[in-house]
Amino acid sequence: MGIRSLELVESSTLGTLTLEGSTPLTFAEDGVVIANGVHMICTDDDATTRRQLAFKARPSAYDMRTGSFTKMKNTLSVSTPVHSSDGKMSFTTVRVEFEATPESPTETNVAMLNLAAQAIVAQQAKNFWLLGAKN
Repeated sequence: MGIRSLELVESSTLGTLTLEGSTPLTFAEDGVVIANGVHMICTDDDATTRRQLAFKARPSAYDMRTGSFTKMKNTLSVSTPVHSSDGKMSFTTVRVEFEATPESPTETNVAMLNLAAQAIVAQQAKNFWLLGAKN
């Protein structure tokens, strides 16, 4: 089963995802400056395995030329260092973006966030995320 058999639940109420076998992690701000955002690190990790979260918000703005609002754009990046056998370090990163206009109803925005969260963690999407498989 792959993404072509994906089934999601529609809801305009912001729910809670419960993951089996999960371990709670504590994140705290670390002083890294992000314009219009917050940078956090996992306090449970040591410096060589430290997972990071970066939240950034771009508010919508009124465009006097067109008479309409631009979309707001909120971004989350989750990164973790990966150490290769040759001693090099790289980062595995997941980015999530949310864009909406001020006219977009809250119920619609919440429903979209719920659908996106499900599509990320759904069992049918696992091979897409890990391997790029579409079946």
